[in-house]
Amino acid sequence: MVIARKTGKGPTGAQSFSGTDPGNFSIFTAEAPGLKVSPKTVLITSLVYVGIVVFLHIWSKMMSGGGTLEGESSTDL
Repeated sequence: MVIARKTGKGPTGAQSFSGTDPGNFSIFTAEAPGLKVSPKTVLITSLVYVGIVVFLHIWSKMMSGGGTLEGESSTDL
């Protein structure tokens, strides 16, 4: 059994993603304009945001009286 070998002139996997193509977007390079934020900053900011939302939900529940009306249960529909 003989296995044919590819001898095409197309780019190999390593060559096709070399980034030397002038048509590539520059959004992933260091020269891209915009705000530079580290992943750690994004993580901390998002956790603080989620914490504030949870706190506000708890606070609003406490300020509104907390629950169901008198004489009603939460299982009544």
